[in-house]
Amino acid sequence: VRSSDLPVNPDLRKAYPDDALWLACSGGEDYELVLVGAPERIDKLAKSTSMPLTPIGEVLPRADELVTLVDEDGAALTMPDGGWDHLRA
Repeated sequence: VRSSDLPVNPDLRKAYPDDALWLACSGGEDYELVLVGAPERIDKLAKSTSMPLTPIGEVLPRADELVTLVDEDGAALTMPDGGWDHLRA
């Protein structure tokens, strides 16, 4: 997931410039749908709907990590733990 492509509200960035990315990744007050598919299928879907679609990353054949958030240079970012854990006892 490319951090620079995540849709983050400009008001959130203004109010919390240092924490906006973390809040966008771990908050629960707003929602986005995630679609995964071949690029040509996603492109076709984007052309057939008025709903904006925002590509934020790609699936790579790697077994060592499930999801990696990267910066503009492709370096992995470490985010603090947070968000709601629905499975926590």
